[in-house]
Amino acid sequence: MHWDLHHGGPRDKAQVKELARWLEGISERFPQRIPMQYLFAYVPDLRREPLPFFFYALRSEGPAEPVLDTLVQRNQPGAVQDPHIVDFTTENLGKGLRSIRQYVHKQSEVLCMSVNYGWRVDSCGIDLSMRTVSDNLSWVSANIDAFDEFARLLKVVVHRDGIAVD
Repeated sequence: MHWDLHHGGPRDKAQVKELARWLEGISERFPQRIPMQYLFAYVPDLRREPLPFFFYALRSEGPAEPVLDTLVQRNQPGAVQDPHIVDFTTENLGKGLRSIRQYVHKQSEVLCMSVNYGWRVDSCGIDLSMRTVSDNLSWVSANIDAFDEFARLLKVVVHRDGIAVD
């Protein structure tokens, strides 16, 4: 899919294998540490390590505001400064927020940045979280517009077997 989006193919089989190994590793590593139901990998440049985006949905309960605050980690301890939070409502998902939060990772003691989105999707009765995190602050900061563009394209699809993020 990545190469189709960029109108070209992989350089060689090694590049394909490298991406496959990374995707396999991420699918094994992250579900144990981060609650999620879906995982997307942002791969704008195959010379860089792909950036994971984690999705989690839960049934909507109570007022939207405190739930959205939790989804974007407004009051999550450990931030080095107050997170930068903005309204982030999309046509497909409805009312939401986006936060950019800097914190020191507990185990590695490295400064990290998380970009957190949260929506109340009234049409499906769910609250949806999308999040990514990296220790490459300048690169993440430079790509916020691309993350926002991706978030604006998301849809929640209801199937007989459940709900999916598309």
